[in-house]
Amino acid sequence: MREIDVVNDNLRHALATFCRIGKAGVVTDAGQLSLVYAGVPYSLFNTALLTAPVPTQSNGFHQGLQQAAAYFDSLQAPWSMWFCEQFLAAGDRRRAKLLLATRGLRSLMEAPAMIASELAPAKRPLPRLDIRPVYDEQSRLDFSSIMATAFHVPLEMSEEVYAGQRLWEGPFTGWLAYDRDRAVSTACTITSPGAIGIYAVATRPPEQGRGYAESLMRHAVAHARRQAPDLPLVLQSSSAGYNLYVQMGFRNVGQYVVYISN
Repeated sequence: MREIDVVNDNLRHALATFCRIGKAGVVTDAGQLSLVYAGVPYSLFNTALLTAPVPTQSNGFHQGLQQAAAYFDSLQAPWSMWFCEQFLAAGDRRRAKLLLATRGLRSLMEAPAMIASELAPAKRPLPRLDIRPVYDEQSRLDFSSIMATAFHVPLEMSEEVYAGQRLWEGPFTGWLAYDRDRAVSTACTITSPGAIGIYAVATRPPEQGRGYAESLMRHAVAHARRQAPDLPLVLQSSSAGYNLYVQMGFRNVGQYVVYISN
């Protein structure tokens, strides 16, 4: 399996976990797509992920896009299309983006796909933090608060996604870093058959740049490695985190594109 396929398969598992948010959530495998309806009115969590490369000059992407649009239209749900550019031939990538725009979807973000066999040693002294798992109502609320402030989303939305118990009863393992009893950073891991994925890495803006996220990530990885010592580590990077991830030993193996409905 190619490295980008390892990253994509772990992302498929991570997105599927969000079906646990709402009682009506469901995951549907639809050929080259994994369709996840989270049961919430937020496009970023109702997702269509391309799960396999599309043959050059085929109509596959167009057909998949039509299928995803019809599915989420039937649910009257806003949604997002996720795909790795390396799953399309170079000449087909521009056509895919034009198709998305024609469908009324708009570009939300691009994120490098990254992989590492091991974490590189820390290049700086890291802070000593009180690191706790996400396990009770207060920790879920703390997690929601950090995600809202770090990613500039409404707190109500963040709490609907992250504050419920059902999400954390699935394969996500969530972590919080506290500095003097104030929650400052978040991270999650999810282990798929081929990789340990790292997600939801965030730090409250006033505390960014102090090594909190790196310290928490290293703790989360060490915990996950107890059960899966030989699996590679994967993530999708934000622009702000890219240099840190490179320093930690990650390599860029692809590029994700996310489009959302209006």
